[in-house]
Amino acid sequence: MERYVKNAGLEVLHNIGTDGISFVLASKVNSASDDDFDKWMEYIYKHCEESSIIGYSMHGLLIGRKSLKQSSNRPP
Repeated sequence: MERYVKNAGLEVLHNIGTDGISFVLASKVNSASDDDFDKWMEYIYKHCEESSIIGYSMHGLLIGRKSLKQSSNRPP
């Protein structure tokens, strides 16, 4: 995904695996107490951009922006 974004001339700001391995643990996550669920989400937030595990996530979010070099070529 990053390669396509970079080839389009965008800068990658964040590449996020939005749910980590939650799909594997769905029954446990869905039946977790509020406290355990909050701990699980804290883990997800801390590790959502870890490049070695992004591919395990069922959903991704890539945030990018046009480079300043490209945007300076825009007409006024």
